[in-house]
Amino acid sequence: MLKEQVAKRLATDEKYAQAKARLDKLNSDIFFIRYEDYFARACDFLRRTLLRERKAAKNRLKRQMKKHRKWEREAMNEGGPSKPIQLKPSHEAEPEGVTKDSESPPSSPSQLDEAGEEAANTFVHEHWAKIDDILSREDTKVAQWASKKLDGRNELPPSTPMIDLLEKLTDDQCFVAYLEARNSITNYSKRNDIAHSHIGAMMKENASNKAAKQIQEDLQNLAYITCMDKSTLDATRTAIFTTARLFFQQLKIDRTTGEVFSMVPWPKDKHGKYIRKEEESSVGYVDLDENDSASDSEDNNDGYY
Repeated sequence: MLKEQVAKRLATDEKYAQAKARLDKLNSDIFFIRYEDYFARACDFLRRTLLRERKAAKNRLKRQMKKHRKWEREAMNEGGPSKPIQLKPSHEAEPEGVTKDSESPPSSPSQLDEAGEEAANTFVHEHWAKIDDILSREDTKVAQWASKKLDGRNELPPSTPMIDLLEKLTDDQCFVAYLEARNSITNYSKRNDIAHSHIGAMMKENASNKAAKQIQEDLQNLAYITCMDKSTLDATRTAIFTTARLFFQQLKIDRTTGEVFSMVPWPKDKHGKYIRKEEESSVGYVDLDENDSASDSEDNNDGYY
């Protein structure tokens, strides 16, 4: 009965629906913040598993190369065997009935192909939000391919190196299922979006518009937080602007609406590093006059909040 009443009011009362949506988001945010450590540890476990496998693969390959060099020395000094040791790729199957040599190269994802190597490097070095985005795009490609297959169109399955990598890692660790690992990555990415929004990751990918919008939303959200005192909110606001100054030469926000109306990222050198000149930086709230021209307020500390 209560659920029916809530559903009816949500459909007829716009303000109630907005308030309910805000409460739901708050509860969701609290959940991800509370359980962030679990998601972080699960993701870290997968990353360490891959690093451990790649290190073991490298060591096994070194041992096999050592055996090969030993054979070469024996061949030169004593005539040696008539056939050298073959260094076979890890994905090449052994002939039927032949037991795989314990010293043969490992079946590491990083040895399969160029796409697998790129996926492994991304998995080790990039933000979890980017990895989650790659997995989501690959999921979409698989779903589209499956739909076409149902329609009778026979096409080759899409390349999904990141999904393949995650499946390999979870197959090797029987106590971590693929879906559990996949959800941990997604949930930790959501937690990171709540905590610091990946401003650095966005700027690294030249998504300055997206980064500016996230900064705008984070600043606007401070107005609705009632569980913190003014000094804490002011410190948070300052931290946001300090972060913005690392990536933007100019980022001006209308004090009345809270919306970004002027944005210029710092230029980069040929190596992709920002060229910053503190004297040219202008980041913060500004007041707009009736003609929509920006003018810094006297209490705005030269454009910085």
